[in-house]
Amino acid sequence: MDPVSQAFLGSGLAQSFAKKDSYVKSAFCCGALGGMAPDLDVLIRSANDPLLAIEFHRHFTHSLFFIPFGGFLVSGFLWLLFFRKKSDLKFALIYLFTTLGFATHGLLDACTAYGTQILWPFSNYRATWNVVSIIDPLFTLPLIGFCLISYFKKEAKHARAGIYLCLIYLLYGFYNQLVAKEYIENIAKNRGHQIERIFLSPSLANNILWRTIYKSGDKYYVDAVNVRPFKEIKFYEGSWVEAIDKEGIFTRLSNDSIQRKDIERFTHFAKGYIYIDPENQNIISDLRYSFVPSKIGSLWGIRIDENNPQSHAKFISLRNFSDRQGQEFIDELNN
Repeated sequence: MDPVSQAFLGSGLAQSFAKKDSYVKSAFCCGALGGMAPDLDVLIRSANDPLLAIEFHRHFTHSLFFIPFGGFLVSGFLWLLFFRKKSDLKFALIYLFTTLGFATHGLLDACTAYGTQILWPFSNYRATWNVVSIIDPLFTLPLIGFCLISYFKKEAKHARAGIYLCLIYLLYGFYNQLVAKEYIENIAKNRGHQIERIFLSPSLANNILWRTIYKSGDKYYVDAVNVRPFKEIKFYEGSWVEAIDKEGIFTRLSNDSIQRKDIERFTHFAKGYIYIDPENQNIISDLRYSFVPSKIGSLWGIRIDENNPQSHAKFISLRNFSDRQGQEFIDELNN
């Protein structure tokens, strides 16, 4: 999720374990830095290999098995620069607070649809629980409020309340996902489709409007489902796009070419939900994301050049947001 959410979730959990009121402010700072630290992996990039950045974002620094090491690195940094001579706070307590903050990061990211390798190095599986948007004010703003109250009042109980509220909100996201999944499965049945795989994710900044994708035969079907509380479920019919096989496209590329390997890397990143951009046959797009939940349009993809098989594919942004798209999103969210 966004750095602000990560910082305050980390600080909130750290504050929750501050047994003495005098430790609450230190826990706030240590937990916040621990909560943000895993995203330092964004510095891993290469000018020659555009896919390296997305390959290593949410990689080893987000693994559950890296948590104790990450917490130690952050606590060591804080101890040497700030606490060693200016505080009576013991290193063990600093380590506890930073590690608690660090521990929240990968798990929260796994609750989104992007993909987080929480089991590295034992598995490169990209966990996507798809219950909260990458940016969601209803998740973040109350958490900020409770953490700040704890900070200024030096009382851990407020941060605990914020953590409980976050857990309730995530559980609500799980519930809405199940409701949307059941609804779209019935839609597919009425269409005479046999679902082979399915993907649901909340749209931007909410968990009531869901983008749904399912594969049936050789096509992906994209729709949207609105599951606003206390109201009838709304369905927004989308369209379909041809499903593609990473090994059956761009046949001029040999199996050992760099661009063929880049197609495999991008397919893994997109969890297999890839398609050829209808407007540009050289672009493989990630179907999971779109500005308008019921539309095909993607946010990013890779450009393939079969004439240069030994050069890396180009990672490109497809974010061409328009006022019309904004209005379509608002209509699907509110109607």
